[in-house]
Amino acid sequence: IIKMIDVKLFRFVTGEEVVAELLSETDDTITVQNGLVVLPTSQNVGFAPWAMVISKESPEITVKKTHVVYMAEVQEEVGKKYNEMFGGGSYEQDVESVNASLMPNGRRIVHMRLLREATSN
Repeated sequence: IIKMIDVKLFRFVTGEEVVAELLSETDDTITVQNGLVVLPTSQNVGFAPWAMVISKESPEITVKKTHVVYMAEVQEEVGKKYNEMFGGGSYEQDVESVNASLMPNGRRIVHMRLLREATSN
């Protein structure tokens, strides 16, 4: 059974709408990770990373609630897509797929180049 992530939509005082996993909430703060900024397009909406250079080892972001205008549930389809991207085991599944597609030598890459002085031509 894959655990579904608690995905929320946050509107910040800056005007940004961010879809993110809510990790914890106190009286004064919220802690989220894997935030995606909602970008309106002419047809629908798109998403872009919210904190593009955050550490992969420590991706949590704590925000003061005074910076949050509202927190709401996301549409069901948005939640499903988010869970596909970040949900239970998604990283592990991607690694398994990559490893399964590799040659028996695994991740080793061999670089070769022609040494003209070592050829007869």
